[in-house]
Amino acid sequence: MLIIRSTIFNICHYSIIVVASIICCLLTPFPQCCILKSMKFACYSIRFCLKYVAGIEVEVRGLENLPKGGFIIAPKHQSAMETFFFPGFVNNSVYILKKELTNIPVFGWALKRVGCVGIDRSAGASALRKMKSG
Repeated sequence: MLIIRSTIFNICHYSIIVVASIICCLLTPFPQCCILKSMKFACYSIRFCLKYVAGIEVEVRGLENLPKGGFIIAPKHQSAMETFFFPGFVNNSVYILKKELTNIPVFGWALKRVGCVGIDRSAGASALRKMKSG
């Protein structure tokens, strides 16, 4: 049963990512807030599938401690799933990610459109400057 639920979740998860990426690209002429709302909906959909298909509940604590204005969240990156959770909890988030992800057709275009900043991880200090400039 675990293998079946896991397989169904993975199919749902990757399907949501593909559809959300296509929608994001189609929404390119519209304001960025429309694109971010569609991505947020995709994040909620993935969490829904995680809960009702895989049987895993996500619990987030400490949201009341987030400061007003800009701040940095630096997760330990236990899995790729936190990528799909933060937009559901933190408004107007921008991701710093490895530049290679922006080269993936459709998905990479969507990442660029929502304002993600791709950096070359082997670039050292120049990568830090790029993160600051966005």
